[in-house]
Amino acid sequence: MLPSPCARTLRLALLTLSFIGLLSACDAPVASTSRPSDAVTPGALVRVAVNGATQYQTFLGFGAALEPWELTGSYHRDDSTLPEVLTGSDQDKEVIARLLFADLGIHHARLFLSGYEPSKGVFDWSAIQPHTDFVRLAKPNGLQMWWATFTLDNGPLQQWLRVPGSECALDHVRVDDDVEWIVAAALHFRDLGIPLPYLAINNEPDFGWCQHPTGAKISVDDYVAIARRLGQRLRAQGLDTQLVVSDGLNPQASLAYMKAVLADPSARPYVGALAYHSYADPYPDPAAVLRTSADGAPTLPLCTSANRCGNWPSNTTCPYG
Repeated sequence: MLPSPCARTLRLALLTLSFIGLLSACDAPVASTSRPSDAVTPGALVRVAVNGATQYQTFLGFGAALEPWELTGSYHRDDSTLPEVLTGSDQDKEVIARLLFADLGIHHARLFLSGYEPSKGVFDWSAIQPHTDFVRLAKPNGLQMWWATFTLDNGPLQQWLRVPGSECALDHVRVDDDVEWIVAAALHFRDLGIPLPYLAINNEPDFGWCQHPTGAKISVDDYVAIARRLGQRLRAQGLDTQLVVSDGLNPQASLAYMKAVLADPSARPYVGALAYHSYADPYPDPAAVLRTSADGAPTLPLCTSANRCGNWPSNTTCPYG
């Protein structure tokens, strides 16, 4: 059985590639990790009873990552016939916003923020203006929630925060600078009248794709320190923004960050969501998930902390309580 109920302040974020679903976690689901014997009998008829009156979790909505067309080379990377920078009017954006958020019913937008502090203490808010402009335009057209993921691996613009010579790794001595870098953006959004309800410290902090040095972009210890100090700084500025932990590459890589932050009593209160991606593992393969689950050995155990939730299938975020 799945043990304790979830804290009512916690929300679970579910990320599949760029798509986002938020689940209410006021009540932890109760389920058995055992399987009926018929589940492994070829050709057997398996019946599943659904009680519509019983509710364990509620989806708060779905969304996707925003890729503003003003970003240089953004769409050109995928289609070389397109110009480096696309152009369009605010009316064009409004039509797109209405289609996405009013007509199709998408609720959320994930914003990738970087490049706005090219050197320490020098801010260039034009670097993220396409994001803030779109949010302000989309709000009256049905956008209900927006949240930010910060990224350091965007070329030379944030090199001062990284290990010298590295394309992606945070310099350990820059932990406090990284905190202030994120706080500055949160204050900027507040001043524009579009405060961030959630933010992720770093996109895939576990994924050290760069080679100098090899390893994670941000170590687990540094990540916990950032979560703790960032939460304190946000509250000191009167912001109630909650943290998304860890926004990692895949479930197994995210666990160390999630467990460490949730185990830290000074960091945990600032956590509003647990989130992961599903790259580079069997999780995007539903057939593999179903096959290994029926065999009694799901491909990867997701939740193995003291708040054990058992083995959960692809992209079901473990409700820590």
